[in-house]
Amino acid sequence: MKTIEYVKQYMRDLAAMGRAYHWDDSPTEISWDTPVDVDAMQKAHDEVWAICNPWTILDDDSEIAKLYNLTSEEA
Repeated sequence: MKTIEYVKQYMRDLAAMGRAYHWDDSPTEISWDTPVDVDAMQKAHDEVWAICNPWTILDDDSEIAKLYNLTSEEA
């Protein structure tokens, strides 16, 4: 079973690959600068939302918020 830690690691991985995106958008709606497996990203996006609201992580975890160029006040 995937957990909040899975979500946090996925968010870290996206940021490290330069693929962090706005969580209210679907990966299928984004014009990516580099080729991505949109189906895999959509599946992971759906899994994230099934586990938690990713915005709560951005609000609560300053390390991840910084990766997304947010502070807790902006998230």
